[in-house]
Amino acid sequence: AAAAAASSNSLAPPSTLSATPSSAATSRLSLLSTQKDGTTVAVASSGREVKLRGIVAFYPSTDYTQTRAQRRQTCARADQQLPAIFTQLFDESYLQPPSLDMANPFLSPGVAPSHMLAALPDDVVIVACEWDMLLAEAERLRDRLAAEMGKRVVWRCVPGVPHGWDKAPNPLRETPGVREHYLMACGELRRMLA
Repeated sequence: AAAAAASSNSLAPPSTLSATPSSAATSRLSLLSTQKDGTTVAVASSGREVKLRGIVAFYPSTDYTQTRAQRRQTCARADQQLPAIFTQLFDESYLQPPSLDMANPFLSPGVAPSHMLAALPDDVVIVACEWDMLLAEAERLRDRLAAEMGKRVVWRCVPGVPHGWDKAPNPLRETPGVREHYLMACGELRRMLA
């Protein structure tokens, strides 16, 4: 029964989404298998095991099936969006090769099948930004994790701020509210690891 439960909570990608042999060979941290057992998620990769107790994500990108244009339409303040030149640079830097499947659940966990989300840790903290083009997709993932999966989701949407609000241009001057949200995240991590 334990083996059946472990296989049903596997985060291993479906065979149609598996990595090519050359990309798997170059990555020392290729995900080989993931199983949920109690309050932790065990991830076996390249001969070592990591036990995940929870997830803390600040303004995460969770659905690359949405185009940048679609994401921009969901943003409450167009004047607060990251300029297209930056989002293009990010996409071209991280979304390689260009033929990458944007629906791959490891890239777009917001559209991952339910059995994969069920295998995630039970504790998830998401800190989002009111004026972020990623807000709508983070809300959709939050709702799936809480309503469909029964996860304990701590949700914070920082009002009146854009993506990256916590990264002060002047490192000697702290952005207002940063300490509060970082301390909340640290407190949640303490609780998860207790």
